[in-house]
Amino acid sequence: GLLQTITEKLKEFAGGLVTGVQS
Repeated sequence: GLLQTITEKLKEFAGGLVTGVQS
């Protein structure tokens, strides 16, 4: 559903932020 899609996008976004901070 739409909520699941949004959740997945938020996970990807958060993962990108974490990777950016760590590098």
